[in-house]
Amino acid sequence: GGVSNMDALIARIVASSNIHEAPQLVRILNDVTNRDGLLLLQPVQGNQDPLAVLNPSLHTLGMIHIMLARLRAPPNMAPPLDPGLLSSFCSHFDPEQARLAPDRGTYTVCAESLKGAQQIAVGPLYSLLTRYSPDTTQLTTLHAPFLLACVTSQHYAVALPIISKPITNIALNLSPDLTYKDHLIYHYAAGVAAAALRRWALAAYLLETAASAPPSMIQIDAAKKLVLVHLIYYGKSMALPKYTHPSVARIASASSPYGAFARTYPANSQNMMAVAEKEQANFGNDGNFGLLKQAIARAPRWQIKRLTETYLTLGLAEIGQSVGIDDAEEVRRVVLSMIEAREINATVSADGTVAFEDDPPVSVTKTQMDAVLSRAQAQEKMLRALEKEMAVSKEYLSKV
Repeated sequence: GGVSNMDALIARIVASSNIHEAPQLVRILNDVTNRDGLLLLQPVQGNQDPLAVLNPSLHTLGMIHIMLARLRAPPNMAPPLDPGLLSSFCSHFDPEQARLAPDRGTYTVCAESLKGAQQIAVGPLYSLLTRYSPDTTQLTTLHAPFLLACVTSQHYAVALPIISKPITNIALNLSPDLTYKDHLIYHYAAGVAAAALRRWALAAYLLETAASAPPSMIQIDAAKKLVLVHLIYYGKSMALPKYTHPSVARIASASSPYGAFARTYPANSQNMMAVAEKEQANFGNDGNFGLLKQAIARAPRWQIKRLTETYLTLGLAEIGQSVGIDDAEEVRRVVLSMIEAREINATVSADGTVAFEDDPPVSVTKTQMDAVLSRAQAQEKMLRALEKEMAVSKEYLSKV
């Protein structure tokens, strides 16, 4: 029968803690939400908070509905959600029940409630994501909010276990309302996090995934960051995938500040600094000043690397002259740190002569080759599945 007050509803929730009773409980909760949303804002007898009475591991569904009602209520109509309670919910909720919650209910509750306190949000959202979807290579509606929380609060390292595994699947069974935007925001924010952690190869892969999607502001922002990440990691511009939209690919052309900077990199330090200074406001407004500074700082290293392709030996002073560093000791420091980082294969003798040697041949095992191939195949399969979804998505078709 109908539920007339919060005490009666709590009694139903507690009586339905078995997963087999969950579908019936969903009907009751949806009915209450649609018929009398205010009931979900009430306290229980003795003016107690109903959320404090329930147990997240048994009563996940009921708690999600009560929390959603509070989030959607007009200001001052509902008691605030306690961050400690939310944190405990994220660590102890029942994933099976959570998957029966309404459209994005679980993440809406946790991501929205913790928005104002992003420092607190990262840990709970990590628990939420890894418990909701044990296989984090499956894209869910929880991936993007988790990454955005990491980037906003600058807790990048927490994201590393998630972003270092490529997304190879879309979890429509876990997140039926997953959209193309989830894929896009996740890869963009993950690329930003990887760049902040100086994982340049990973950042290039993630930003390229975002930049080569159909055009929007996110793709353009991803392409701008990608140009600078390529310069830092490869020492030169790299072609964007052929299927990148022309309006996004234009970011790498000479007419854009990013393309203009890339064309002077790394050898023409005077022109490079002129472009950086002239376009300072653009780089700053795009939030890319940090990446620009890192690219400039790495330019001498790329120039030295290029010298190894031409010369067998060079003095520290000659190297300094080529790369625009006057102090021979500073040149020695840079060369030694490059040898240590295996960026060049060389030795420095006591008289300051640097002898460059060929890099040892790189051997790739069959296992490594197979791993790369299967990753590429899984990525292609996932993108095809997304394309299939997009073909029926009005939201996507209206954009392209």
